[in-house]
Amino acid sequence: GAEGDFDDSGPADHGAVFDFGFGVLLAGDSKMFSIFYGASENETEAFNALIAVNAEVYSFGQSSDNINGRTSDRSTFIFGFSGVGGVTRPPPPPIPLPASALLLFGGLAMLAGLRARRKAA
Repeated sequence: GAEGDFDDSGPADHGAVFDFGFGVLLAGDSKMFSIFYGASENETEAFNALIAVNAEVYSFGQSSDNINGRTSDRSTFIFGFSGVGGVTRPPPPPIPLPASALLLFGGLAMLAGLRARRKAA
């Protein structure tokens, strides 16, 4: 039921609709465009692939399983187009680490520093 641009619509999202802006094509005219289909290890790599081919519109397919509890770490299947009258968009900003992960990494760094100090003493 989602319309327009949206992200992660949930398990009921099983498709995409694309409207191409080809303009008026007279009898005998033609329009060239490119179709891209592929997969990447994660969403960031999928966006990088779309940028590399100047894709204007796209749809991602991802399973509901994710790695490390982060949706951006899921294998991502890509269906994209260029030359269809759209505008190439940059990828969204990276998802920041949760505060709990930052606390964990900070605590581990402090423990390593204390251990190094004890060895030096």
